[in-house]
Amino acid sequence: MGVTVTLPYNLQNGTLEDATQVMADLNALVAGLGNAAAAGVNSDITSLSALNTPIPLIAGRTPLYINTAGSTGTANAQVFATLVPTGLALTAGVMALVTPSFTNTGALQINLNGTGLKNVFVQTVAGSQACAGGEMVNAVPALLEYDGTQWQLLNPCAAAGANGFQSVTACGLS
Repeated sequence: MGVTVTLPYNLQNGTLEDATQVMADLNALVAGLGNAAAAGVNSDITSLSALNTPIPLIAGRTPLYINTAGSTGTANAQVFATLVPTGLALTAGVMALVTPSFTNTGALQINLNGTGLKNVFVQTVAGSQACAGGEMVNAVPALLEYDGTQWQLLNPCAAAGANGFQSVTACGLS
């Protein structure tokens, strides 16, 4: 979409022009270009409404969705309904930063933005394993990455001994 500006004067090279004519042309340009974003929705950055739509992963954006409203549900089946930006699709590589309202007590599933409950796994010295309890802690931000099948919790917190993770003290909860 282009912006059309009609100039009131046709200025010519090598001729003297009146300042009123020059200013009239300049003011016409400023008025026309100043309203470019308001001229309607378009596919480039001049349309502020386009900033609400997540850019697809293939376009190179960082696939991070953020929730700061906490979770509902239960400790082991947590639901995060409000994510920014909107439009989460479960695609390998998508990441989410969430703040849970519960500490899980066993195997954990989460539902982000209505995508359905998906298992949450953690990396251990023995490989990827289902959560055992205490990996996602109430009010401690959790970083997750979807691997195409389940969510991987990238910053687990757990009591000493559970899945071999750092202590709750190390997660800043002492």
